Amino acid sequence: MGLMRHNTLIMNKITVSFFLLIALGALNDVRAEGDKLNIALRSNLSMPLGKYGSNNIDGGSFTQLGLSFGVDAKWFFSEKIGAGIDFNQSFHPVNASQLATAMVADDPFLSDVNVRSDSYSISTILFGAYASFTVSRRININPKLLTGIMFGKTPFQLLEPTYFLVGPDYYKITSSKDAGLAFKGGLSLKYSFNDFVAIDFNTDLTYSRLKFGFNDYSGVYYTEKNIIFLNLGIGLVISIR
Repeated sequence: MGLMRHNTLIMNKITVSFFLLIALGALNDVRAEGDKLNIALRSNLSMPLGKYGSNNIDGGSFTQLGLSFGVDAKWFFSEKIGAGIDFNQSFHPVNASQLATAMVADDPFLSDVNVRSDSYSISTILFGAYASFTVSRRININPKLLTGIMFGKTPFQLLEPTYFLVGPDYYKITSSKDAGLAFKGGLSLKYSFNDFVAIDFNTDLTYSRLKFGFNDYSGVYYTEKNIIFLNLGIGLVISIR
């Protein structure tokens, strides 16, 4: 059922994106000649924050600085106001050594543990408002405020514990997926080389609360996580009039 729900959400995401692009494209055709479409391709450093980025066995995720890749398309209906769509994919690796240390400190029967872990995978599709403020002929500041859906996937982990007494040789924590309402606020500084090509230096903050389900010897249990991270990076911007 979880996989079916996830696939359904992906199909809904694709459908909504498709129709939004058609609608905004049609709107762009009927606007004045001065209207502009900006497409930005971005590569960022992605920094987990709060409990999501903490090394605390009680609610922490032991995530580290990762990478983020994204694209957005913005339609400016006037000189200062626009709307757009934003796709982003982030990967946050797990600090396995810190996780192992915290597990040993938390369990009096555990003398050592070896942890192998994949990264957290976070993807978002967001819609919202953009603004543009001119600093000089070549420099613009573009704030944004977006909302949409976050899709999160926890890492697959293999743990090899050593107990003071009897215990398993290894056990696995399989990945779990969830989707939820997400928010993003950000700011970019754009430098234009000409009317068509620019670069931007951008920062944005993304947040969602997701609920992940896991199985253990007692059945299914759920863990809620406040997923929050800061992206810092650079992008290539293509402008189409």
